[in-house]
Amino acid sequence: MTANQVTVIIPTHKRLDSLRLAIESIVNQTLKATEIIIVDDVGDSSVESLVNEYEKFGTRYIANTEQTGAATSRNIGARNATTNLIAFLDDDDTWFVDKLEKQVSCFSDETVGLVYSPMLLVFPDLKIEYKTSPYTDRILLPEILVENKIGGTISVVVRRDWFEKVGGFDARYKAREEYDLWIRLVRSNDYSVQYCDVLSCRVINVISSSNRISCNIDNYIEAIDLLNDKFQSDVNEHLDAGTKKFRKSMQANFLASQAMKTGMQWSGVKYFFTAFTLNPSPGTLAKFLASMFGWKFLILLRSKVK
Repeated sequence: MTANQVTVIIPTHKRLDSLRLAIESIVNQTLKATEIIIVDDVGDSSVESLVNEYEKFGTRYIANTEQTGAATSRNIGARNATTNLIAFLDDDDTWFVDKLEKQVSCFSDETVGLVYSPMLLVFPDLKIEYKTSPYTDRILLPEILVENKIGGTISVVVRRDWFEKVGGFDARYKAREEYDLWIRLVRSNDYSVQYCDVLSCRVINVISSSNRISCNIDNYIEAIDLLNDKFQSDVNEHLDAGTKKFRKSMQANFLASQAMKTGMQWSGVKYFFTAFTLNPSPGTLAKFLASMFGWKFLILLRSKVK
């Protein structure tokens, strides 16, 4: 097994047009994936037929016997992978062409266990797009406990042995399962986490879309409750009182953004106000004020402020 062998895992829910685009973004990479595992949470023959069109690129089709959700589908894909590096892509997003080449090269350092990169967030309804600005310094447990400093699942490549050692994705989560995984990986400290300065993926955000698994705001609330319960002892051990309060502000800010994204403007405004009361900074005040003018104004502000 060579260092540049990588398996890409895609959980899918019968979104054929977008799935084709996702697969195309993999097969067009400057570094070719060893295999592409598509885990079908619907078990539809049309999905299998599409996957078979790309068989020469190493595609493999796995149908779930029942709908299990993205976290379990990704775990199934990882268990069936034959390489030590795994990457994830959702069936409604795409990668930039040099994503794998740039990220996989970082694993020449054998101490590196996960590589992450910025994402391009695209809002077609609003005609706005902007690049995320993830944390670029070394990520230790106190930093990752405060907020998700790594980013989305599709922006990373991770060693499969490390992923499996910590138990993969926790299937109890209907949202934020990637953040839970990042905390457990950093906590285990078997490898380091490394930032790679390459624009990794294009994430489409459509305010009217109800297809995304985690679009329900209740899923995010439940996920944060689960995170708080699961990592309470770590938070108490590693964070002081002021940092704990800042962490709560970041959680409120996150819920505000998700509420705004799903069309719940006034719930978003309330969450942004909570974030401001917990952390009365110019940034939280600006988001609170912007949220009262609607989703587009808020996204426009975010696209201008780095």
